[in-house]
Amino acid sequence: MLKIKKNLSRICLLIIGIFLGFLISELIAGKYIKNTRLDEKLRYIEEKIGHYEQIDIGCYDEDLGWGLKPGTKGSVITSDFETTYAISSNGIRDKEISLSKTGDEFRIVALGESNVFGQGIDYGKRFTEVIEQELSNVEVVNMAVWGFGMDQAFLQLKRDGFKYEPDLVILFIIEDFLKRCKDFSNDCGYKPRFILSEDKSKLILQDINYFESNFGNQNISDTNNSSEEGSKKYSFLWKSKLLTLIHYYRKRKMIDGELKEQDRAYWKIILDEPFEKRRIEQDYYKQDFRKLIFLLLSKYKEICNAHKANFLLVNMDTCKIDYITDFCQDLDIFYLDLSDILTRVSKFASLRFDIDPHYNEFAHKVIGEHLSKYIKDKYDLGESKNYVYK
Repeated sequence: MLKIKKNLSRICLLIIGIFLGFLISELIAGKYIKNTRLDEKLRYIEEKIGHYEQIDIGCYDEDLGWGLKPGTKGSVITSDFETTYAISSNGIRDKEISLSKTGDEFRIVALGESNVFGQGIDYGKRFTEVIEQELSNVEVVNMAVWGFGMDQAFLQLKRDGFKYEPDLVILFIIEDFLKRCKDFSNDCGYKPRFILSEDKSKLILQDINYFESNFGNQNISDTNNSSEEGSKKYSFLWKSKLLTLIHYYRKRKMIDGELKEQDRAYWKIILDEPFEKRRIEQDYYKQDFRKLIFLLLSKYKEICNAHKANFLLVNMDTCKIDYITDFCQDLDIFYLDLSDILTRVSKFASLRFDIDPHYNEFAHKVIGEHLSKYIKDKYDLGESKNYVYK
């Protein structure tokens, strides 16, 4: 009888132990799911297969064509990365930043396209955050928007950029960023553009017939507006956070191959699309493109001077853009060309994702470190480190 009681006690303790272990696992899994937005990612994975949806952080902008929707957040999963894009109340992918400076910080406004926005890069690991981490008392306001051209960035700076009272405006360029000045539209939607006056001495802004329904972003996918039906479909899983966790990683492993195929097909269409087939005004080819870029650069410098802000142009492409070097000399614009350093680094480490052509986290680190050193030396902003990427 005593032996039976002991065995029963052991069984009870085992059951209690299993129950407590399961309860603790549930609590840990629940906290992990909440912190990583795993429930949203699971719905995203299920919905993504078979089509490339839109992420709901973009919006129509009557002045710029499109922009980032204030106060939104969306997770993105591709075969290359998982990340979450959070948009501040000011409509930028950055922390909440007061328009007026609160102290004597050196404030930088960064302008550019998706590489500056940080496609696929977690917040805190983009090169704009690397600069903040490397240099004390420096604040960088990242205003970049995916798909933007140099013309849109100028209109954005003119309308919104100087509200942040920047000490320095940095325009980050790649070749495609310049070429988009020719377009009335691209993969993201319709946009304004500049053309030259008849004597090619002035810029004329050409608006388009904006239609909000024409706004589209084909680069990333929707996670915020998961259907009610989808939520019900997986509601049984939400009862057990541990099962949700297991199901997510099991599902992710199963569809990795499908994600790669889908991502390859998507980027092949984007990268192989002939420039001539894009929806543009054919007469624009008659204009002098380099003259337009020259005048646009002069406008950047002029508006920065008017607001008593320094202006810096940074080539973050892996190829040189020779005529830009000449333009900056003629216009007396500070120009940092990172093409040589990025080319050298790319010989021993990849700078881009496997399929997605955007810069990866390592590239952001390299760019951020070199920019930090340049800014520190140029504007005497204190100590900076010596780096190995030479």
